[in-house]
Amino acid sequence: MRLKTTAEQAFSLIEVVLAIGILSFMLVALLGLFSVGLGASQRGTNDTTIASIWARIYGELQATNSLKAGTFTVYYDRQGLPGNSATAHFACRVTSTAVSATQLTDVTNNILSTSIEITWPAAVPAPKRPNTNIINAMLLPR
Repeated sequence: MRLKTTAEQAFSLIEVVLAIGILSFMLVALLGLFSVGLGASQRGTNDTTIASIWARIYGELQATNSLKAGTFTVYYDRQGLPGNSATAHFACRVTSTAVSATQLTDVTNNILSTSIEITWPAAVPAPKRPNTNIINAMLLPR
C-alpha cells in the first residue's frame, strides 16, 4: 500500500476560497432572514397589544355610566398597560360625538359615535407618528 504525499492530502487554495465564498453567501442570506423574522415578530406584538388596548378602552367606555361627547388621550406602554406620556409607546385618542336622531333608524337619542385612534411611537409628535390604527364604534350609554 502506498502512502499519500503531503500535496495529495491538502486542499488547494481554490477549493478553500470557493468553500469560504459559499459559506459567506449562506451566512449573509441567513442574517437577512433574521431581520425579516424580527420585523414580523415586532409587527405581530404591536397588533396584539393594539387589540388589547382597544378592548380595554372599549370595555371601559361601555362600563362608564356617564358617557359624554368629547376627546381625551390615554397613554400605554409596550405591554399595553396604562402609563404616562413620558414612558408611553402607544398614544390613544378617543373621540366621541353624539349621533343625531335623524341619523338613526330607531328612537334612541343617546348613541355616541366613537373613534379610537391608536398611534405609535408616542415619543414622536402626534401629527408625525408613522403608525396609526383607527377603530370606529357606536356606543350606547347605560
